[in-house]
Amino acid sequence: MKKYLFIQDHLYGGGAEQICIDTAVGLKNNGHQVTVLLLDGTHIRTHYPADLDVIKFNITPEFLQGSIKKNKLKRVSLDQQNELKRIITDLNPDTIIAGHSHAFWLSPILSGNVWYWVHGDSLGLVMKKNLGFFKYLEALKKFIQCKRACNFLFQGKQLVVVNQDIADLLNKHVKNVTVKVIHNGIDVERLTQNIDSQTASEKKWDSIFVGRLSEEKQPDVALRAFAQTNLKGRMAIVGDGPMLEELKLLVQALKLENRVDFLGWQNQPNQFIQQSRSLILSSRTEGSPLIIPEALILGTPVVAYNCCEGVEFQLSSGELLQGLVPLNDLSALAKQLELVVNTPYAIREQDRQRLSIAEMVKAFEAL
Repeated sequence: MKKYLFIQDHLYGGGAEQICIDTAVGLKNNGHQVTVLLLDGTHIRTHYPADLDVIKFNITPEFLQGSIKKNKLKRVSLDQQNELKRIITDLNPDTIIAGHSHAFWLSPILSGNVWYWVHGDSLGLVMKKNLGFFKYLEALKKFIQCKRACNFLFQGKQLVVVNQDIADLLNKHVKNVTVKVIHNGIDVERLTQNIDSQTASEKKWDSIFVGRLSEEKQPDVALRAFAQTNLKGRMAIVGDGPMLEELKLLVQALKLENRVDFLGWQNQPNQFIQQSRSLILSSRTEGSPLIIPEALILGTPVVAYNCCEGVEFQLSSGELLQGLVPLNDLSALAKQLELVVNTPYAIREQDRQRLSIAEMVKAFEAL
């Protein structure tokens, strides 16, 4: 038995929070002692079992604000830093896993077998392309600042990343760093426990988009792809975010007012996914999104932009390759969406198994 401590920013309800809880539960179920320490224990929207040891530390709010470029530890009083170190000392964990972005700034005060869990491009090491001269200079400045911060935080440290793209970036830009790729897996029991079997087989939507309604997820692209198809059914949008009103106006412009359902934020969107003939992922960037393996395990085919190695890995088995579309090729996305809805590809049991959390937990046990 090992003792694990997860230091997590919060449980506001995103994919990084869910995979943290799923992994912690998986390790606990394998006989390990597991504690999750939340730097912000308020606004919890990610469910966790009552018997999971969770500490709500509630660090100063300023620590959880701003980008990774700024030294957030300066905003935390020495009293709070010492209290945090005391808690960790009392727990005496064999392995500490810190994520998913703000917690990285605890690296100056963490010691032992510590792994920093990077879920996406929160580090700012991806340079945007096709920019004008002045925007390029601005982007270059931000990149240099992020690279400097990453070297301060991670030089000589250990990192878990969710896809090979992130690993390549870190190995290129951070000195003397140890990087291990562990793709996200799905807790099948958690995924299926709230599904009503009587209504799950009813297909209400031709396609569903699930995610934050924000620029990097490109929900507007998902709507445009749906509009370009010859499909006659409906589309569901699950999520909230800053693009909500813009998307409602786009629905009107595309003349889809009577064919798109905005379902808002859902703690458990599983049943909506299972009631859809397809799931569309139109993101321009991802880490290792949970929504793809969740849909596949539920039997719903996925059509996704090939926006990272994580997505490519998830759709690289058997007929799942039919769901992989070149990044930012809207016409291809629409064409493949229509094809998959009309002629769903096969999702084999072995495709589901390779995406389950069991293999992922084994990898964390080896850290």
